[in-house]
Amino acid sequence: MVRLLSRTLGPSAAPVLSGGASLELLADSAVLARRITGLAGVGRAHNAGALLVGELARTVRETYGDGSATAAVLAGVMVGQAGRLVNAGVQPIDLRRGIDRAVDAACRSLARQATEVGVEEARGLFSAAVHDASLGALLAEMFDLLGEHPALLIEERDGLVPSVAGPLVDHEYVDGARWRARPADGGWLPEGKSELTLCEPLIVVVDGVLRQADDVLPVLDLAHREGRPLLLVSRDVEADASRILLAMRTQPGAPLVAPWCLASAGTRVGDDLGDLAVLTGASVLTAALGRHPGTVRSADCGSARHVSLTRAQLTVSDSAGDPADRVEALSARVQRTPAGHETNALRLRLARLAGSLGVVTITGGTDPERALYRARIENGQRMFESARAGGVVGGGGTAYLRCRPDVLSARAECGTEEQRYGVDVVLAALEAPFRQLVSSHGSDSPSVAVEKLAELGEGWGFDATDGSYVDVRKAGLVDSAGVAEGALRSAGSLAGTVITTTLVAAGGARG
Repeated sequence: MVRLLSRTLGPSAAPVLSGGASLELLADSAVLARRITGLAGVGRAHNAGALLVGELARTVRETYGDGSATAAVLAGVMVGQAGRLVNAGVQPIDLRRGIDRAVDAACRSLARQATEVGVEEARGLFSAAVHDASLGALLAEMFDLLGEHPALLIEERDGLVPSVAGPLVDHEYVDGARWRARPADGGWLPEGKSELTLCEPLIVVVDGVLRQADDVLPVLDLAHREGRPLLLVSRDVEADASRILLAMRTQPGAPLVAPWCLASAGTRVGDDLGDLAVLTGASVLTAALGRHPGTVRSADCGSARHVSLTRAQLTVSDSAGDPADRVEALSARVQRTPAGHETNALRLRLARLAGSLGVVTITGGTDPERALYRARIENGQRMFESARAGGVVGGGGTAYLRCRPDVLSARAECGTEEQRYGVDVVLAALEAPFRQLVSSHGSDSPSVAVEKLAELGEGWGFDATDGSYVDVRKAGLVDSAGVAEGALRSAGSLAGTVITTTLVAAGGARG
């Protein structure tokens, strides 16, 4: 299992082809681990070990945003070395204490090595994540220009002419805030047009479903009185309310009222409606607060200089609201929330409110190729956010190599020989990611590469894209310090658990 997941580590790694009902290319070790529910031709004990590694990969991804393959490589060496020591008679508890002591020392070393993320470091992080230097440079530039709270929307489109070089990637910067949305009815877009533009509209936000005449007639009356176009945003518009809105649209002198429904995923639609209201200065009309759409007043309306509406999205520019307090609250929530889908959603909301939203469009290629590009770009976002929070360290496994002096100092402080054996286990593991990267490239043997770095001195590393030895900082070859620490701690925890566990209970076992 470790050998399989290690194939996704580093820029020299090729995607793994996963079979089954359909074929897919997987370059993400956490996704690959989820696809494996058991190994053929082995007993339950071997399967239990393999699934522990798979769970490690998934947990590291969910907690730290990246580092699954690194954690698997580290754990593989730790468990292998520690298992042999236990079989030779070393006490597991003292061995585990030595592992824990060494991991703590290495993590303190990583914290001391960490530096802030600059433009070159961002370019290196993204290039490593997407396995493409030019795309990495583009993403780094986008995040630099987007400012303090950047986020990307990733869109996929079929290409009219397949590209032999794979998908094409384009980008744009959103002028304002953008949500996934749809018109209440197909007739709301002008015939032959793909976009409806509203200038200086009133904006009414309803956290609910518009069902009948009483829900929409007061809104139409308000639009008549104000004499301005009106954007009506809600969760949904049912047939009766939609027919009334369409019928009123044809009346002579009727103002333009555009009903659009947010298409946010699951329970997030309420949050997105609230964000839209704050951004535009509107009040949210919702039954939960005793505010039926029929009670709408001019003071409930928000406004913006420009609104663009399509069949798939709603974009608001130059809004009248002041989202500063909500930006501060969301930023604090991001800091408190572990990496994962919830954090990604919070960052997207934050970027909308802060005006720091970019769009990356992946066009052409096959469905698996576009999915692979999407996964790599998303991985790059997670790496960048982690690095901004905790800084960066030398990449390509060199940061772990630089931890060895501190770990050796911790070894000298151990009270028993068994604990020192545990430190030795971690010392061996600290070389493993670097050795794996060198082995994947194939230009040098891992042992020769380790000796070469010792000759070159501190700050040098192995560039697995071309097999050269470089100054890792100058080359932009860096890793997130938080991810490096999280992968090491998780691997050490798994190794300690395995060597001190005397019984594994398998579900469904008989007798």
